[in-house]
Amino acid sequence: CPIGCAICFIETECLQCEPNYYMIVGEAPTCLHYNTLDNCVNKTQEGCKGCKDGYRVNNLRCTKCGGNCTLCDVNDHCLKCEKDYVILDNKCQHYSVIPLCTSERNNLCGSCDGWNRPADDGQSCVYQVDLGVAIGVPCGAFVLMVIVVCLIIYLIWYRIQRNKEKEKIILEE
Repeated sequence: CPIGCAICFIETECLQCEPNYYMIVGEAPTCLHYNTLDNCVNKTQEGCKGCKDGYRVNNLRCTKCGGNCTLCDVNDHCLKCEKDYVILDNKCQHYSVIPLCTSERNNLCGSCDGWNRPADDGQSCVYQVDLGVAIGVPCGAFVLMVIVVCLIIYLIWYRIQRNKEKEKIILEE
């Protein structure tokens, strides 16, 4: 039997591997040492069953996740990205690809430019009405108008009173 093979069918075809060796079914029937399973955290005689963060199991070996992805599933769908990257369509993309997004938080858009805020799903920016301005400006304008009307009424009243006093003085003379 070849090195690492515990039971072989013929001299070059292995049926079962020795401990610390693996064979991937469907590939060449040879046994490979565990040290060839790079970035694997769960090595078995059938190959790798779990990989380090930033890698995924692909054909019982560890393959690096897609660009800027630090955690992905077996389908290479990103679950966690590097800083300043957001998850869009299961891939990591820089937050600046989201229109008006100005920062990232937890792999979602964290803040937006102007009167906008991140949408509930964190994948876009939506316009946000500032209630302070929307309510404050009309209320302030109303109060200002009331003050102006009161001032005009007072000035008219004051003039009328002054005219009455002048008429009274003229009549007394």
